[in-house]
Amino acid sequence: MAHIIDDVDTIPRKLSFVSSSAEDQIAVGAKVGNMIVDNHTSLSDIVLPLNNNSDDQSFRFSINKIYKNLLILSLAFALLFTAYAGISTLQSTLNTKNNVGINALIVTNVLVIFSSIFLTSISMDIFGLKWSIVLAEVGYILFIVANIRPLPSLMYISAAFVGLAAAPLWTAQATYLSQIARLYAQAKHQMTDVVVSLFFGIFFACVGTSAIWGNLISYFVLNQSNYPQKLNCGVYFDPQAAVNHLHAVY
Repeated sequence: MAHIIDDVDTIPRKLSFVSSSAEDQIAVGAKVGNMIVDNHTSLSDIVLPLNNNSDDQSFRFSINKIYKNLLILSLAFALLFTAYAGISTLQSTLNTKNNVGINALIVTNVLVIFSSIFLTSISMDIFGLKWSIVLAEVGYILFIVANIRPLPSLMYISAAFVGLAAAPLWTAQATYLSQIARLYAQAKHQMTDVVVSLFFGIFFACVGTSAIWGNLISYFVLNQSNYPQKLNCGVYFDPQAAVNHLHAVY
């Protein structure tokens, strides 16, 4: 019976660590399965409650880190697509010379198909989730900056970067968001499906506001004040009166 008592004393210490290794968990499971328990022994006697202050601190730290990552990811995408969605919807209006704007969007959408098939798994295997998101956002930023001076070569190259980055960006985002949601569900002992749905809802609620901010910025930037002009038109047009009116206004 001595080895049984030793096992009973050893198991609670191993079970009291939240971050125990897989080997420890397997060893504990084997001992519980092979242990002879008499009438005076129950699971409540074996498994001790977790009241360690260090465990509580690490638990709070992990939850706070999950909150922070969710907030940063949501705000980063909202800011990025405030700029990108706003500028991309104006391509047919601003960059009309030689259809540069429309052609750039065509290049982007064609390469999105390519990146969706060939680049999603490769990019995440090489760079990981976080750096796949960061590098893909750089591709979008290049397209936004290229619109400051929309030369055809710059527009087409930056549009190609967006097309190649789009699929890895959204795939890495979805995977990362799903992972932190599952960690949160484990820590809070909640249903995983419910938490994943909640996290995705918060994320897309933030990203959805980018259409509002982008269109508001476009409105205030492109809106021109009205200067009513009382001039005769057609056969009654007087050039000298028009010149005098311009001098009066300016």
